[in-house]
Amino acid sequence: MRTVSESNIRGHWGKHSKRHQSQRGGAMLLTRLACVTERRRRGPPELVVMRRVAPRLLDEGNVAASMKYVQDGVADGLEINDGDRAIRWRYEQRQGPYAVEVDITWPAG
Repeated sequence: MRTVSESNIRGHWGKHSKRHQSQRGGAMLLTRLACVTERRRRGPPELVVMRRVAPRLLDEGNVAASMKYVQDGVADGLEINDGDRAIRWRYEQRQGPYAVEVDITWPAG
């Protein structure tokens, strides 16, 4: 999945909307497939780390902006509110071919 800095992008609103829907829907589907059993057994996660992988690095604020719709999709897939203060969201990045990596830490117990 390729993410771009939403704060610096220009273009037609329809193109943006299509990208947002694709990011959110893809993240939701993959999260739901990977985590449905853990979510039902353990409840909501305590930490979600989302890592943007791309050939070029972004500054810190743009990394978070580029992951906004991915975060929405992960939250949809986990059936949680991404505004819940009990869940911490962290953004990272590294260089490589375009991808998004998500690490979820569940409460002990």
